[in-house]
Amino acid sequence: LAQVLLGTHDPETPSSGAVRCNVIQHVGVEYTGSTGIAAGYMRGALIRGNLLAHLPYTAISMGWGWGQFSMCPARTGSLPGCTAAGDNVVESNAVLASDICGVNYDGGAIYTLGQQPNSSIRFNCIAGVRNRGECMVIYNDDGSFGITSEANKVSVGSLYLIKGAHPDPRQGNPTRGTRALACKPTATTLPSAVPSAIRARRARACTAQATAV
Repeated sequence: LAQVLLGTHDPETPSSGAVRCNVIQHVGVEYTGSTGIAAGYMRGALIRGNLLAHLPYTAISMGWGWGQFSMCPARTGSLPGCTAAGDNVVESNAVLASDICGVNYDGGAIYTLGQQPNSSIRFNCIAGVRNRGECMVIYNDDGSFGITSEANKVSVGSLYLIKGAHPDPRQGNPTRGTRALACKPTATTLPSAVPSAIRARRARACTAQATAV
């Protein structure tokens, strides 16, 4: 369950879609395993410019299937039991990390599962610290592969976990330029908890998208 749900549970036929410029908070009150945004098997998905807070579990979840499916040749979905997922982007989102995993943990602000080559987690602001169990700012769970995290801003003291499908997780899910200190919350609500520079970045992303449409 999720406030916004994308994708399929069929690894051979991933779907596409976009979630842009929403404010998502106070969801999953009764079904506390709900996430803010959940995307299953996706190819070419875009999750951009969203604000998320006050959640019982994970804010953004991308991917499915752990590591149980190999990649399809040329990712065409031509063989049974393989996955054609990949080319997904999670960017310019703002998450109040100190106010997620309110009930459940083993999740995070941005959580991934499964093989998704050529996918990116970038330019996100994850403000505040919620080090309760395994509640991470970015959490590449078992089977995650081909996901590059770069130029994200997180608060000091945040936890970042890479598991992945490669014996050396740095090769399976590389990270570049994720910085601390630059994303400190100033209040307990969104969007005021998100630093003004990050809100401006999100506004530009949403304005550019509106102009393009």
